[in-house]
Amino acid sequence: AGAGLLIRSFVGLRSLTPGFNPKGVLTLGVDLPEAHYKDSLALQSYWDAALAKLRGLPGVASVAAITPLPLSGDDFSSSLRVEGRTIPAKDEPSTEVRWATADYFRAMAIPVRRGRVFTDADRFGAARVLLISETAARMFFPAGDAIGHQVDLGASGGYEKNQGEIVGIVGDVRHFGVDTPAPPIFYVPLGQAGMDNATLIIRTQGSPALLRQPAREQIQAI
Repeated sequence: AGAGLLIRSFVGLRSLTPGFNPKGVLTLGVDLPEAHYKDSLALQSYWDAALAKLRGLPGVASVAAITPLPLSGDDFSSSLRVEGRTIPAKDEPSTEVRWATADYFRAMAIPVRRGRVFTDADRFGAARVLLISETAARMFFPAGDAIGHQVDLGASGGYEKNQGEIVGIVGDVRHFGVDTPAPPIFYVPLGQAGMDNATLIIRTQGSPALLRQPAREQIQAI
């Protein structure tokens, strides 16, 4: 009986999807020294250079960055305030927050449900934008009117305040485990947040292991 339950549970877990496709993906964690990257503009220049160098490697299909990485054990949450809604500070809802570059959703095969994803134009100094997950859209905008709302996230993960207009809704990601419900997530453009750490995502056309050392060398050369 115990073996039967174990097998049934295993089969059930195999049928669940984390909301992204990890096959053929290499990840590299990068933590930048504050002494060399003292403001958001310097950080954006670094991430631009890192992504460009990695895109130039043979066998690379797409490159992006995210923090925190799904299923990594790390997370970041924040209170949120929707413009036009009056809610006492103590009653403000909370959400998970992630910072990502333009190609993250394509690199991880996370579908776009409505609107658009980030582009290279969503940079430091440009109009601030946000993306939200399907669960976040249902939870915080039950009337189905999420796109176009201005949202202020209480916590800041980098040099800049996290706020902006919702421009798109993307598929849910099971961040805390394949067997746990997908949390509500707000995505902020990495360059607009002034983040000094992220995980680089490299989707490869072959074996990710073959790119491990070349990718590391390109990052260390900047």
